[in-house]
This record gives sequence, structure tokens and C-alpha cells, in this order.
Amino acid sequence: MSATRQLIGRLLALLRPGAADRQLDREIASHLALLEDEYRRRGMSADAARAAARRKFGGVDQTKEIQRDARSFGWLEDLRRDVGYTLRTLARSPGFTAASVLTLAIGIGGSTAVFSLIDAVLLRPLPFRDPQRIVMVFEDGSDSGFPQNAVAPANYAAWSAENDVFESVAAVTDFGAVLSGGDEPVSIQGRRVTHSLFAVLGARPLIGRTFTEAEDRPGGPLVTVLSFGLWQRRFGRDRSIVGHDILLNNQRHTVVGVMPREFQFLESYVGLWVPAAFTTDELKNGAHYLTMVGIMKPGVDPNAVMANLRTIGARLERGRPRNDTWLAAKPVIVRVGDEIAGGARRPLLLLLIAVGVVLLIACANLASLLLARAAARRHEIALRGALGASRNRMIRQLLTESLVLSITGLAIGIVVARWTFTFLEQLVPPSMSLFAQPTLDGRTLALAAAVAMVTGVLFGLAPALQSTRLTLADALRAGSRSVSSARGRGVLVTAEIAMTLVLLVAAGVLLQTFYRMRYADLGVRPERVLTMRTALPQERYEDPARRRAFYDRVLERVEHLPGVVGAGYTTSVPLEWKGGTSEVFLEGREMNAGAARDPNHRQVSASYLQTIGTPLHRGRYFNRRDDVNSLPVVMVNETMARQLWPGENAVGKRLLIDRWHDDKRWLTVIGVVGDTRQMGLAAPARPELYIPYTQIDSQPWFGPRDLVIRAAGDPADLTGAIKSIIYEIDPQQAISNVRLLDEILDEDVAAHRVGTTLLLAFAAFALLLAVVGIYGVIAYFVAQHVPEMGVRIALGAQTRDILLFVVGKGLKLALAGVVIGTIAALAATKLMTSFLYGVSGNSLATCAIAGVALIALAAIASYIPARRATGLDPIVALRAE
Repeated sequence: MSATRQLIGRLLALLRPGAADRQLDREIASHLALLEDEYRRRGMSADAARAAARRKFGGVDQTKEIQRDARSFGWLEDLRRDVGYTLRTLARSPGFTAASVLTLAIGIGGSTAVFSLIDAVLLRPLPFRDPQRIVMVFEDGSDSGFPQNAVAPANYAAWSAENDVFESVAAVTDFGAVLSGGDEPVSIQGRRVTHSLFAVLGARPLIGRTFTEAEDRPGGPLVTVLSFGLWQRRFGRDRSIVGHDILLNNQRHTVVGVMPREFQFLESYVGLWVPAAFTTDELKNGAHYLTMVGIMKPGVDPNAVMANLRTIGARLERGRPRNDTWLAAKPVIVRVGDEIAGGARRPLLLLLIAVGVVLLIACANLASLLLARAAARRHEIALRGALGASRNRMIRQLLTESLVLSITGLAIGIVVARWTFTFLEQLVPPSMSLFAQPTLDGRTLALAAAVAMVTGVLFGLAPALQSTRLTLADALRAGSRSVSSARGRGVLVTAEIAMTLVLLVAAGVLLQTFYRMRYADLGVRPERVLTMRTALPQERYEDPARRRAFYDRVLERVEHLPGVVGAGYTTSVPLEWKGGTSEVFLEGREMNAGAARDPNHRQVSASYLQTIGTPLHRGRYFNRRDDVNSLPVVMVNETMARQLWPGENAVGKRLLIDRWHDDKRWLTVIGVVGDTRQMGLAAPARPELYIPYTQIDSQPWFGPRDLVIRAAGDPADLTGAIKSIIYEIDPQQAISNVRLLDEILDEDVAAHRVGTTLLLAFAAFALLLAVVGIYGVIAYFVAQHVPEMGVRIALGAQTRDILLFVVGKGLKLALAGVVIGTIAALAATKLMTSFLYGVSGNSLATCAIAGVALIALAAIASYIPARRATGLDPIVALRAE
């Protein structure tokens, strides 16, 4: 009980220090009074008794310290007093305190925000059952430019039936649906999936159920599972929708379940799922359009899966015709986590390194500030040492100041981090956008606190160690201004400049990459171009003549709208379908080695290429005379012409497309156009061919679906009129994907833009810190050398001489930092080659520009204190000591 009471007493003394001190004062006063009374009884006078009592009792302050240590927790008492003293000291220097805290807030907040993003994308487990066992299966189509090609149904059927390595496999393919029953039909991006998909992923519905095996058969019940987003938007989260029918493509489908908000497999925009119900004929198909996923058996790894599927593929190839390259079953196995987030790993790690460099620059800047502050407080610190304070005690006091700054910066930094989340969410891969969001959870906050503590020690320890070395005699001597302090600050500023140069160069090459991706050599003129999708449902437009009539009527009426410069139809506008190929055969020759024999296939209207601004290099564009009764024609892009007919004029050459192979329908090349980046703005152009839809007399899946309109003014003003025209022609036709072509291009480079913007912001902040650091060092240098400059002026030194003397000091630091930074920047950009597009990894020009900018800013930062030095009065300067 005594130990418990002692602990409680110590806690009360810690929580109520004022009351404990007052009680201690009363006890000491009582002891002194008793001793004084005793000496009076012995015959001493009042003054003599009081003096004797104090001598007998000992030092009052020392006694108080001993009693405080006994009654409370000594180290906590010391900490409380240190914190209180620190707060009072910092309050007397509001400028220094504000600059330090804001610098730390940005550094700590930035690192916290970036870590939370990395944690969400790379560190947290995927919301699937045992994601380490789930793999994606692709086909190796490297020869055609598709190293991870979609799986052909014929290969999927064999791999799923004959493998020994999977517990279960599933397949997914597109399903375009028109949802009717509301004010107007709505186009929904859906997916056909095998019933096993949800079991493979371990996904459970929010309400209802998923598909049964009986529903995943040809002729089975028409059922659907809704996404949370569609359920919320269209049905207002009505739980009674389960069991009711909805109209999809004019067929009634029963809703059997709704998936949770965070459920996502690859695409975030999927609105619903229906059973795949593959027919026997479909499972013999050699076209590549399935996404295959499987969960491995326990103890099986991807290498074993690869070996097993290769064995099956080799057996399949032996039983197929030798020229059937489309069904060559060469598997590629990728873990689901690598497929979903693998592309984001290196950019996010680059961003983490950048924010770490910014944090180091902030620490160097603050260490420089604290060195100057410690030099100004050298008398105070030396006097405290002379009065008995130990060096460890003073170091602890000074570290408390830096830790208080760090903790304050941490508090504001957390607010900064939370504020940046909306911006950082754009860096989350689209395949994770529904379940991976940066948050301030326990791990993130713990890391932020650890960073703040390490940062406080990092920038506070060196100044604390240096400032406590001086003795009182050293501090009072006139010549004791700390040369080592100035040298230390110079080293820190040089390091700041070097690291800043690396950030500037990295940001510069990424900015060049972004410009070349987004604005240079696009192959189109995206300004004032509106796009919208009118995918025609096959059940109502199975007749090719009816499809052509729809396109013709829409284009004829849209082209006559006021403000329309041009209009056209295409299979897909650039970037909206990164695939869609057909095998081609050349007349009278074999395909060149290395040439892609499966170019992208687009069916277009006569004026489509002119509408989007694709330039004609040779030959002619399509015209309205290119119809079913005229010579079959085709246009190719520059890459296809160069690969298939190198050194020749492609105009007049003939080729055959695989789906018309049996009919021997030769297509004559009438024109060569510039390349457009269909596969992505950061991807090289692929061979591409264009066929006029007016010559299509069958129903291939490349039929036009995207309408493009070039406007004289704001394209958005035409949206309502164009929709009205389409609804007048077909009231049941759904319209979707209404966007500007500029928006589509922006979306493709959104992550690059955000990453580049962040790196530029970090580089700008680092540049500001470096300039402030140079200014601080030179200003301190001027203050140190006031007498020397007074002598120089008294001996006849001119203004120019003083300016050169002072500015030269700053330029030496800047030049040293630029040289070191250039070496580091050249090495860094070599490692960044995979992030660059159209930019050489040799960044000497960028280094030169960044170096000149830094030196110029260093000169300006040095000139301000140098100019002030030229106005010194020699007499006043000589008396400065």
C-alpha cells in the first residue's frame, strides 16, 4: 500500500506541480522555523538564530530539487520545465518559430501524405481472398506488340479443363448493355463472367447472391448482379430490387444480388455482371478477348502454373494447323497484385524518394538556422554551464527545443497531408480506385510521429553538440565567434543546393516528358472536338444496311447543325480501345520479319480522319463514293506503311484481312495518314488500318460506335442538339461517354500530370529553402566580419570590392553545390529512363539550366546582405566588438 500511495503521490505532484511546490515551501519553512526556535532557546538573537538555522538546514534550492525528485518523476519534471522554457523562448522569436514550423509542416506533411498513398496502393493487402494465390493468365503476343494479350476462348477452355494447378479459374469479357425503363435509355458498361469469378476472388455480395452454375449455361435464366454504384445511382439503394426484373438490351434480367461499394476487379466503371454462359462454338473461337484469372492450389507457385499451362499449350499446338498463329497457346502468368498495382510501384517510390530529399533539405535548413541561433545564444549557454549545468543537461534542453518544433510541425503537417489527399487520389491506379484510398490511419500517424521525432533529433543534435562546447571564457572573448558554426552552415547549404539541383533536374525531365506525351505529335488536333458513344445493339441492328443507314442519317443531320465544322464515326476514338486488331496478308509477298501482322482495325466514316485532324501524307482520304458498289479500299497509318512496304509507296498496294480471307476480298491502299497514339500517349504508335463503314456488308465487331464532332466554338453547346437528333432517329438508342477529346487525352496522362506537379512543387519548395539558406549564411557571414569590412573600407575598399567579397562567398557555396548536384542528377536521370518519353536520359542541358538558375538565385540572395555591408560606417564597424 505504501508503494501505491507513493506512486499516487508522485502522479499528483506531476499533475499539480503548483500545489506540490506550495506544500514543499510550507514544509521547508516549518523546518526552518523549528530550527530557528531551537537556536533562540539557546540564547541566540533572532538574526543569529535565523542564520544558524539556514546553515544547519543547507541549501534551500538544492533541498527542493532533491525533494521534487523523491516526490515526483524527476525526468518528467525536467521535461515539463524544459518544454515550458522552450515555449517561452520560441515565443520571443516568432519569425524563427513560424519559419521553422512551416518548413517542418510541409516536409512532414508531404512525407506523411506520400506514405499514406504508398500504403494504400502497395502495402495493404488486396480485398480478395488470399490474394497471394490469385494470378492472371495472359497469352504471349510479343511478336504482335501485345506481351500480355487477352486469352482466346479456345485456349481458356483447354487450360481451365486440363490444368492441375488451379483450385478454380474464371473468365471475364465485355458486355455492352442498354438499361431501359427510365426517362431515357442508359448505356451500361457490363461484364460477362463465369459463375466462378466471385468465388475465385472471395467476393461476397452486399445483398442477395452471385451466380449459380446452372445460370452459367447456354439457355440458362437471365440474371444479373449490380454494382454498388449503379444500384445507388439508378435504384436509390432500394434493397427490394433483388428478385425484381430490369430491362437490359430489351430482355428481362432478374437482379439476384448487389456487390459492396469497394468491390472492384480491374475496371471501376463496371455497372453490372451477367453470366458468361459460353456456347460450344464460342469456346472454339480463336479471337483474343477473355480476361482469365485463377486461384492456385496451396503450395503451387506461378512458375508451376506456367509449366503446367505450357505443357497443355504445346499439346494443343500439335493438334492445330501450322499457320494458325492466333491459337498458339503461350501463357504469361502474373500475380493479381502485380497486374493491378505493378505499374504504380516505381512512380510512387520515385515520389517517396523525392519527398525524402525534401525532408532532408528541410532538416539541413533548420540545422543551419539553429546553428546561427546557437551562436547568438553562446553567452547564455556558456553562463549556464558555468553555473553548474552539465553538458548533457544543456544538450537535452536544446534537443527539447528542436523536438517541440518538430511536434508542432507534425500537428500542422497532418492537416497538410489530409488536405492533399483529394489531389493524391489521382495517383491511385484506376484498377484500385474503389478500394484503395490514402487515409490517416494508425500506421500512417505512427510513421508521421516517428518521422517528426527523427527529424527533430536530426536537425537539432549537431547545433546542440556544437553550442555546448564553449566555456564561459571562450564565449566572452571577442574573437570567439564560431568559425566552425559558419563552416558547418556552409556545408549544409552546399548539400541543400546539391539536393535541390537533383530535384529540379528530375522535375524538368518529367515536365518535358509530360509535354511530349500530351501536346507533341499526337497525330490529331483535339481542340474543340466532342465525342459521344452510340453503340448499336446487335439484336436491333443485325442487318448491315440498317446500321449504315443509322450512321448516314446521324452524320447528315449533325453536319448541318450551326457551329459544326465536321463530323465522323469510328470504331473507337484514340485511347478508348487499346486493341482491336485483324491479321492481314499482303498480295504477292511474305510479311517482313519484325513487322506486326495484326494492325489495329478501325471502321470509319468518310470524314472521320479530317474531323479529328489526322494529316494525309500520301494518296487521298475516303469520300462518299467509297461504298459497297465501288472498289474495296483501305487507308493505313505511317507505321504500317513503313513496316509492310519499307522504302516503297504504299498507295496502290493491296492487302487481305483475315475475316475476308476465304472471299479473297483484296483491299487497295488509297492513302497513308499520320500516326495516332491509339495505345496510350506514352506508347509508340502501332500499325493501323482504316476501312470505310459504307463498304462493310457483314457484321464484324469493329463496327463504328463513337461519334466525333469538331465545332467552331464551344463543343459543349452542341450536346443537346446532337442528342435530340439521335433520339429522333432512334428513341431507344443509348448515348454515353459524352466527353471532349481533350478530356480523354488528359485522363490518359492524369497520373503523369499529378506526379510531375508534385515533383515540381517539391523542387520549388526545396529551391526556396536553398535560397533562404544561402541568404542566411551570407547574412551571418557579414555579421561575423563587420570589423574586417570596416578595416577594408577604412583602407579604401570600394563598394564593388565589398560586393565581390561577400557575393563571392555565396557563389562559392552555390558552385560547389551545383557541381555535386550535377553528378548526382546525371546518375538519377539515368535511373529514371523508364519514366521518360521522347526525352534523353542524358540530361546535361537540363542540369545546365537548373545550375545557372541556382547560381543566379544564389547571387541575388548574396547581394542583399552584401549591399547592406557596403553601407557600413567604418568607425561604427570598428567598434562592433
